[in-house]
Amino acid sequence: MSGYSAAAVVASDGDAPRAAADFIHEAEMGFSHAELLSRLPSAVVPFGIERQSARVYHLRAAGDGDNDGDGDGAGAEHVTLTLQPETVRRLAAIALPVTRVRLEFFNFNAARFDDFMRRLKRYLHKGGG
Repeated sequence: MSGYSAAAVVASDGDAPRAAADFIHEAEMGFSHAELLSRLPSAVVPFGIERQSARVYHLRAAGDGDNDGDGDGAGAEHVTLTLQPETVRRLAAIALPVTRVRLEFFNFNAARFDDFMRRLKRYLHKGGG
């Protein structure tokens, strides 16, 4: 399953409600967590990656802190990457890793979202042809 949508509401984490994401992309990828995370830095340049928990990562452009000028960093483009538990897809004797991912984009316009996704897909593409 793959797709994206503009988000209307994002549920709270039990504390304060979070701001709604501008775009959400969910996909099933043929990677283990380790393989995906090893490829991710090149795929998301100029964004740096900060681990929030075992399966949640925060991506923010290096040096990008506050695009709205109020000093809180909230106006900066950033992405939250959530990894679901790894699964395996079996094809006869072959076992392939599968990881479902969710990317939430904050402070992105449509052009920046498209640029980010184009680069991500190019760097994470697998296959021959």
